[in-house]
Amino acid sequence: MVGEKISAYFFLVPALVMVILFLLIPAGYTVVVSLTKWDGLSAPKFIGLGNYFRFIQDTVFITSLKNTIIWVIFTLALSVLLGLLIA
Repeated sequence: MVGEKISAYFFLVPALVMVILFLLIPAGYTVVVSLTKWDGLSAPKFIGLGNYFRFIQDTVFITSLKNTIIWVIFTLALSVLLGLLIA
């Protein structure tokens, strides 16, 4: 019984390593970089939530967010209606 548990965990290790390497580490790095002011060449400067406050106040972002929400609503409605008609 104990040997089966150990072998089950042994088979999960490669998948867990892949999730950590290709999902969790890049996601964490993205969060850290999003909290800095960095041009890719010089040293990053920590600015906290300043980037988020800046893009929330941007009119282009607000317009694109509205357009995206409208697109999602119409796309979902159309796909559900077509699916119901076909079924």
